[in-house]
Amino acid sequence: MRRTPLALLLTCLVCTACPGGGDETPAQTGSETGDGDDDPGDGDGDPGDGDADSGDVCGDGVVTGDEECDLGDANADTGECTSSCTMAVCGDGLVYAEAEACDGAGETADCNANCTVAACGDGIVNPSAGESCEGTVDNNGSCDMCQLNCDADYANCNNNPADGCEILLCAGGTCDNPQLQPGSVEFDYTGALEFFTIPACVKTLTIEALGASGGSGMNVGYPGGFGARIKGDFDVNAGDELTLLVGGAGLDATDEAAQGGGSGGGGSFVADANGDPMLVAGGGGGANYVTMGGTLLAPGGDGRTEQAGQPGGGDNGGVGGNNGSGGGTLDWAGWHGGTGGGGFLGAGLGPSNGNPDEGSPNQPGEAFVDGGAGGMAGDGGGRNGGFGGGGAAGFCGGGGGGYSGGGAAGTATDVVGGGGGGSINLGDNQDNQAGNNSGDGMITLSW
Repeated sequence: MRRTPLALLLTCLVCTACPGGGDETPAQTGSETGDGDDDPGDGDGDPGDGDADSGDVCGDGVVTGDEECDLGDANADTGECTSSCTMAVCGDGLVYAEAEACDGAGETADCNANCTVAACGDGIVNPSAGESCEGTVDNNGSCDMCQLNCDADYANCNNNPADGCEILLCAGGTCDNPQLQPGSVEFDYTGALEFFTIPACVKTLTIEALGASGGSGMNVGYPGGFGARIKGDFDVNAGDELTLLVGGAGLDATDEAAQGGGSGGGGSFVADANGDPMLVAGGGGGANYVTMGGTLLAPGGDGRTEQAGQPGGGDNGGVGGNNGSGGGTLDWAGWHGGTGGGGFLGAGLGPSNGNPDEGSPNQPGEAFVDGGAGGMAGDGGGRNGGFGGGGAAGFCGGGGGGYSGGGAAGTATDVVGGGGGGSINLGDNQDNQAGNNSGDGMITLSW
């Protein structure tokens, strides 16, 4: 048998772990590719091998990896792509200037969840801003329980909901301390009806009215009666429209006989939105001054604080009106006499009935509900009554207009000529005075 040399056997044992021989001999050192060293492409994180190496850079202008966007140098926390390469969205806490007014990373006291600035009147209920409800801009303040958080720096109460909180705060207040800015308006005589709308926030209105005075005789010792002053406080509703009539003064006598009387002064009226009386100040009656063909001297009666009109003085004087009716006219068949004053609801009671040869009749004062014109004089030289229902004048004085009209003067000297008009006051805290005003009337509203 042939024997193998010992040296050759040892050599084969040593080579059993050589490459390709299925052994577990450790990899040789060197620079071969894929051998677990630091060579490119071997999965160890080197550049170019696709394994999260330094190629992903936010701001390089290339969207790679987890980046949502990358505008390079245009990346900004105020732009559409943030400095961290994420798209700008409402709620990320960054304000995208072109699309967001604010961003509180959710709802805050100053910013709504939709990234608009929180404001009372924006139509969004923001509890963080203290709101428990929210009206729209067109109907702000409709919920009385709404906690108003507004810039309440108003110069006036203009009832403009676009200002925010207007209805509840009005002028002069703050969200914590709503209050009303006081105000007033004065209405002078114009010879026409006037109108006033109750301002927003006003709940109590003070009304003061002065009736107009009647016309005088030819002598200053026989003046027309003075108008009444009537004042009261009234509960009102914002937006309601009041109707006002400021009385005009009566006209003076023009001679000492056929035209010796002054015409009646007009009352001053305030009616509510339904046309019902709130307050009326009676006008003064016209004076008598007849010294020819008989003596008939008397001043006009003052506007009264009572509702009833004053009867005319002397014989045959006209009756005073009651419950809003007009006063009576002198029954005389010679010269045309004065006529009764108009009331709130009814005109004076008929024209003068003098001799037709003395001209056409003088007409009585009209009712407030019919426009409140003074009585129209006939063509015999009489004088129109004052606007506000004043009776016309002839040889004796006309009655004053008022809530109830005064009666025309009679044919004998007495303490009064034409009777003063009556007044009414349906308000609280009344302050009324008869015979207070000379000249045209006036109405003052304050709150």
